[in-house]
Amino acid sequence: MSSATTTTPLQDLRGWMARNNLDAAFITKPVSIAYLTGFHAEPFERLMALAVRSDRATLIVPAIEREKAARDADQADVVSWRDGEDGYALVRVALEGCDEVAVEKENLTVQAAEMLIARTAAREMVDVSPEIRRLRRIKNAAELEKLGRAGSITDAVTSSPRCAGRQCMNTAFGRARAISVSSTW
Repeated sequence: MSSATTTTPLQDLRGWMARNNLDAAFITKPVSIAYLTGFHAEPFERLMALAVRSDRATLIVPAIEREKAARDADQADVVSWRDGEDGYALVRVALEGCDEVAVEKENLTVQAAEMLIARTAAREMVDVSPEIRRLRRIKNAAELEKLGRAGSITDAVTSSPRCAGRQCMNTAFGRARAISVSSTW
């Protein structure tokens, strides 16, 4: 039995942080935030981040996403900022006193890294991306059941005599993805 079946992804991330002597993680990739919290949004150029510490998690979102984030992210406190406000002031509070911070180096922009260094005590950034990818590959029973349902729907639609052409395939995959995507971010 893997640890993912008895713990949440956020707890697994905290375990990795502890083993690597990291004070916090600063997660900015929307798909990673969705995997860890259940909340998904595409912020485009706006700041959206999950600050994870050993004892708490803070989801920082644009104000327009606050209501949805509060509904979907039950393992993190949700704070928001409005256009024209300094969203990194919320990052500073969430990461106060953290020297060594895990970040998704493949997703963190130079500008965001510079803001992180300027606004917090962060002096060392360790790449957490490989660990999040590893955790996402591990599926619990609920995720496996959803993937099975999605596969069954795809099989049923594509084997139907009425299914012909690309439009049918797109419909089948769209329906299957809608079922499986929420649990497999």
